[in-house]
Amino acid sequence: MADINFLRRNIRGIRSLFLARDGEILDMDVEVEPEMESVLLCISYIARAFCDKGRCPRTISIIGTRKFFIFLKDPYILGVVASPDINVVVLSVIVRRILDTMEVAPSVTGHISRK
Repeated sequence: MADINFLRRNIRGIRSLFLARDGEILDMDVEVEPEMESVLLCISYIARAFCDKGRCPRTISIIGTRKFFIFLKDPYILGVVASPDINVVVLSVIVRRILDTMEVAPSVTGHISRK
């Protein structure tokens, strides 16, 4: 996934990333692979709950010692774990462009890359 690698190379503060389509992990560089299915399921439930109320989220942010951003564009979920000093505006703009490009791009073949 060139787009995922582009994020990591060009945005300072990214610790790890994952990309999923329809609940299937396409690419990731996080070390918690067994837990990723549970995380994706939780994210899907949260997004669905909001959409059922007529307010479909585009981004979910969880702030702690690190920041966890979840970008949603059906059928894709892109998750970013980042340091507190990340430029959220730049991250959001670039991720939206990547997800918009993926929307019109041909299907991506599923694989998991570990770094």
